[in-house]
Amino acid sequence: MDLRAPMVTLLVDEVGPSLAFYRDVLGFAEAYRTSLVDPVHVELELAGVRLALSARAAGEADHGLALPPGPPQAVVVLWCHDAGEAYDELVEAGAPSVSPPHDAGPNRVAFVSDPAGHLLQLVSRIDAA
Repeated sequence: MDLRAPMVTLLVDEVGPSLAFYRDVLGFAEAYRTSLVDPVHVELELAGVRLALSARAAGEADHGLALPPGPPQAVVVLWCHDAGEAYDELVEAGAPSVSPPHDAGPNRVAFVSDPAGHLLQLVSRIDAA
């Protein structure tokens, strides 16, 4: 088996708000989109990792997938220099706070959510902050 180029896809109800968040707030670079206007699938890259945003309805219409409704079940982990600082910047930019910065072992950790409700875990080493 020759597997390569793994990518995580987050299912969203609307691609636009999540695209704006990951691209404009978090700094992901757009690598691919299905169409220039109202894309149903967009791929983004940051630090060599590819993350896709795909409309739940497109998975059903294009691939016949039965995607159950419900809360998102993914966590995007973002390592950073200072989790508290990143948390403050994201909350100021409009990301909903889920868990304020706190110590967890050797790490400082905080959680916010994206426009679709997926969790973003911000992590930094305590000794690096």
